[in-house]
Amino acid sequence: RYCVLEMLRIEEVLLRKSDRSWCLINDGIQKPAVVMGISGKKDKLVDAQRAMRQGVKLIKRFTGGGTVILDEDSVLVSLICQV
Repeated sequence: RYCVLEMLRIEEVLLRKSDRSWCLINDGIQKPAVVMGISGKKDKLVDAQRAMRQGVKLIKRFTGGGTVILDEDSVLVSLICQV
């Protein structure tokens, strides 16, 4: 189980630096998190103060996509495909 922020950093390095394709699987995360795409507006998507009080990390990833809520039961699968 990796921290979701660490996994996103690994994904970005693999995408930018590797010429291979990858499939990364993370069987759950350590703490709850809300992950927003690059254009996600925190103020419109999340009650940041409430999340902070509840120990929920707010993370913005380097790619687009919707906002996802993750907890210990989430399974994360990332495909990085080089063509």
